[in-house]
Amino acid sequence: MSQHWTIDDFMGEMGHLDQLSITSPDSQVLHAMTHALIARIRGAAHWTSAGIMSMLEKANSMQDSNIKQTLKEAIETLNNNAGGHLRLTSSGQRVIDFIPYLTSEDWEVMSHGVQGDSMSMLARRMRSMGITSAKECLVRQAIALMLWQNHALGKPMVSPSAIHEMVEDFKTILQATTLPESHGEGHHTYPADPKTMGSAWLQKTYGRGSPACRSIQLAHWSKAIPMRSTSSLLKPKNHGQSHAVPSAQPGPSWGNGPSWGAMVELLQKWGTSGHSIGKVRASGAPPDSTSLIKAAMKKIAYLALAADMTF
Repeated sequence: MSQHWTIDDFMGEMGHLDQLSITSPDSQVLHAMTHALIARIRGAAHWTSAGIMSMLEKANSMQDSNIKQTLKEAIETLNNNAGGHLRLTSSGQRVIDFIPYLTSEDWEVMSHGVQGDSMSMLARRMRSMGITSAKECLVRQAIALMLWQNHALGKPMVSPSAIHEMVEDFKTILQATTLPESHGEGHHTYPADPKTMGSAWLQKTYGRGSPACRSIQLAHWSKAIPMRSTSSLLKPKNHGQSHAVPSAQPGPSWGNGPSWGAMVELLQKWGTSGHSIGKVRASGAPPDSTSLIKAAMKKIAYLALAADMTF
């Protein structure tokens, strides 16, 4: 935009012109304001594609047909000058479902599984639809479609970092793809069914071709796409982190030695008489852990010998 005017300033001035054309359609002030606005539009620099689309939509909604046409011609000149420098913005154009807009020829390109060719084809299709400012969700649809196609071709799922690189590559290709000589009129929001766009729009967009109107569920693949470098999908996950597991309630123990309660339960489970152990438990005196261990080892040896004799 210009140094002093923002997109809101231009939109506001167009709104004033629209009101004046209704109340005073033959006013000299109206014509003077129109020419002044056109001069400001042409003199402004660093237009974004989102700004151009907003201006075109505002011009199309104006009541006076002459002013509408004059402003559209001035704005479309900016669109042509922008060429391959159109930028992706979060406030760009939106396609509810991009997949039905692809042709049979487009699907043929996708079926070969060549990433660069597929990206170029998708970018050209968007431009033929009059898309000059792709909303982030539209780019996500394109990448999700490519992930789905890779899966259909039996290719392994790539890493989140590789998917993010695909996003950036596609943005670069889309920015470098210019509008074709014949293209459909741009819209802020495109419906899910391309046939509702009308025969004139379809003719300009597809020529002798037509949309294949295929439908594919891409929600699963969309969730795997880190659109931005700050996405949580790109953050490393610590799979080796151990979590403390609460232990069972310990029995009475002394110092760092073995648990007295656990040792007694172990010996009783094996059938030890525990006569001397019972005395120690009754008295509450600290046991001799060495004696306990020896008793346990003797019992283990006894049970092992009995098992050998059984077999």
